[in-house]
Amino acid sequence: MAGFGNTFRKTLNDAVFRDQAFGQIFVRLNTADPGPDGQTGTEVSGGSYAAFATTGTTWTVGTAADPSVVSNAALISFAAASAPWGTVTHVSLWLHATSTLAANFVGATSIPPQVVTTGNTFTFPIGNLAHSFDSV
Repeated sequence: MAGFGNTFRKTLNDAVFRDQAFGQIFVRLNTADPGPDGQTGTEVSGGSYAAFATTGTTWTVGTAADPSVVSNAALISFAAASAPWGTVTHVSLWLHATSTLAANFVGATSIPPQVVTTGNTFTFPIGNLAHSFDSV
Protein backbone atom coordinates (compact mmCIF):
# COMPACT_ATOMS: atom_id res chain seq x y z
CA MET A 1 0.00 0.00 0.00
CA ALA A 2 1.31 3.44 -0.86
CA GLY A 3 2.28 6.02 1.74
CA PHE A 4 -0.24 7.70 4.02
CA GLY A 5 -2.15 10.83 3.08
CA ASN A 6 -0.92 14.18 4.44
CA THR A 7 -3.69 14.56 7.00
CA PHE A 8 -3.00 11.12 8.43
CA ARG A 9 0.72 11.89 8.63
CA LYS A 10 -0.19 14.83 10.90
CA THR A 11 -2.40 12.52 12.99
CA LEU A 12 0.41 9.97 13.18
CA ASN A 13 2.92 12.61 14.25
CA ASP A 14 0.52 13.68 17.01
CA ALA A 15 0.11 10.05 18.12
CA VAL A 16 3.83 9.35 18.20
CA PHE A 17 5.20 12.63 19.52
CA ARG A 18 2.27 13.98 21.56
CA ASP A 19 0.91 10.67 22.90
CA GLN A 20 -2.48 11.18 21.23
CA ALA A 21 -4.31 8.00 20.22
CA PHE A 22 -5.93 7.84 16.80
CA GLY A 23 -8.13 4.77 17.17
CA GLN A 24 -9.19 1.96 14.88
CA ILE A 25 -8.38 1.51 11.22
CA PHE A 26 -11.28 0.63 8.91
CA VAL A 27 -10.69 -1.27 5.67
CA ARG A 28 -12.99 -0.07 2.88
CA LEU A 29 -13.43 -1.35 -0.67
CA ASN A 30 -13.53 0.91 -3.73
CA THR A 31 -14.53 0.51 -7.36
CA ALA A 32 -12.26 3.40 -8.40
CA ASP A 33 -9.06 5.04 -7.13
CA PRO A 34 -9.89 7.16 -4.05
CA GLY A 35 -6.96 9.44 -4.84
CA PRO A 36 -4.39 10.92 -2.45
CA ASP A 37 -7.02 12.26 -0.04
CA GLY A 38 -9.82 9.70 -0.42
CA GLN A 39 -12.10 12.11 -2.23
CA THR A 40 -12.19 10.83 -5.82
CA GLY A 41 -12.97 7.11 -5.66
CA THR A 42 -16.27 5.32 -5.35
CA GLU A 43 -16.67 3.20 -2.25
CA VAL A 44 -18.75 0.05 -2.55
CA SER A 45 -22.28 0.58 -1.23
CA GLY A 46 -25.45 -1.42 -0.70
CA GLY A 47 -25.81 -5.18 -0.77
CA SER A 48 -24.86 -5.69 2.92
CA TYR A 49 -21.53 -3.85 2.46
CA ALA A 50 -19.90 -2.28 5.51
CA ALA A 51 -16.33 -1.21 6.24
CA PHE A 52 -14.26 -3.82 8.09
CA ALA A 53 -13.19 -2.63 11.56
CA THR A 54 -9.70 -3.74 12.57
CA THR A 55 -7.97 -3.82 15.95
CA GLY A 56 -4.32 -3.92 16.91
CA THR A 57 -4.32 -7.71 16.72
CA THR A 58 -5.56 -7.61 13.11
CA TRP A 59 -2.09 -6.42 12.06
CA THR A 60 1.41 -7.85 12.36
CA VAL A 61 4.17 -6.08 14.24
CA GLY A 62 6.06 -3.83 11.82
CA THR A 63 9.13 -5.39 10.24
CA ALA A 64 12.62 -4.02 10.90
CA ALA A 65 13.18 -3.60 7.15
CA ASP A 66 13.42 -0.24 5.40
CA PRO A 67 10.66 0.57 4.85
CA SER A 68 8.93 -1.19 7.73
CA VAL A 69 5.89 -3.20 6.65
CA VAL A 70 2.76 -4.30 8.51
CA SER A 71 0.26 -6.77 7.08
CA ASN A 72 -2.94 -8.39 8.19
CA ALA A 73 -2.24 -11.06 10.82
CA ALA A 74 -5.89 -12.09 10.77
CA LEU A 75 -8.34 -12.87 8.01
CA ILE A 76 -10.16 -9.75 6.79
CA SER A 77 -13.50 -10.95 5.49
CA PHE A 78 -16.43 -8.75 4.52
CA ALA A 79 -20.03 -9.93 4.83
CA ALA A 80 -21.46 -11.82 1.85
CA ALA A 81 -22.85 -9.45 -0.77
CA SER A 82 -26.64 -9.52 -0.82
CA ALA A 83 -26.55 -7.58 -4.11
CA PRO A 84 -23.74 -6.99 -6.65
CA TRP A 85 -20.97 -4.65 -5.45
CA GLY A 86 -19.36 -4.16 -8.87
CA THR A 87 -15.68 -4.56 -9.64
CA VAL A 88 -13.49 -3.81 -6.62
CA THR A 89 -10.20 -2.25 -7.79
CA HIS A 90 -8.86 -0.47 -4.70
CA VAL A 91 -8.74 -0.84 -0.94
CA SER A 92 -8.60 2.18 1.34
CA LEU A 93 -7.86 2.61 5.03
CA TRP A 94 -9.74 5.10 7.17
CA LEU A 95 -10.01 6.26 10.78
CA HIS A 96 -13.82 6.15 10.54
CA ALA A 97 -16.23 3.54 9.19
CA THR A 98 -18.34 5.90 7.08
CA SER A 99 -16.82 9.40 7.05
CA THR A 100 -15.50 10.68 3.73
CA LEU A 101 -13.68 13.64 5.27
CA ALA A 102 -10.08 13.84 4.11
CA ALA A 103 -9.06 14.16 7.77
CA ASN A 104 -10.11 10.53 8.29
CA PHE A 105 -8.30 9.13 5.23
CA VAL A 106 -5.22 6.98 5.83
CA GLY A 107 -4.27 5.76 2.35
CA ALA A 108 -5.23 3.51 -0.54
CA THR A 109 -3.77 1.10 -3.04
CA SER A 110 -4.89 -0.74 -6.14
CA ILE A 111 -5.60 -4.46 -6.01
CA PRO A 112 -6.25 -7.01 -8.77
CA PRO A 113 -9.81 -6.27 -9.96
CA GLN A 114 -12.40 -8.61 -8.46
CA VAL A 115 -16.06 -8.71 -9.49
CA VAL A 116 -18.29 -9.15 -6.44
CA THR A 117 -21.71 -10.57 -7.23
CA THR A 118 -24.59 -11.60 -5.00
CA GLY A 119 -23.46 -14.22 -2.50
CA ASN A 120 -19.72 -13.54 -2.90
CA THR A 121 -17.55 -12.83 0.14
CA PHE A 122 -14.59 -10.48 -0.35
CA THR A 123 -11.61 -11.60 1.73
CA PHE A 124 -7.99 -10.67 2.32
CA PRO A 125 -6.21 -13.87 3.40
CA ILE A 126 -3.63 -13.49 6.18
CA GLY A 127 -0.63 -11.51 4.92
CA ASN A 128 -2.33 -10.27 1.71
CA LEU A 129 -3.01 -6.68 2.79
CA ALA A 130 0.21 -4.84 3.59
CA HIS A 131 1.20 -1.26 4.29
CA SER A 132 4.52 0.49 4.62
CA PHE A 133 5.70 4.02 5.24
CA ASP A 134 7.83 5.55 2.53
CA SER A 135 11.54 5.47 3.40
CA VAL A 136 12.70 8.63 5.12
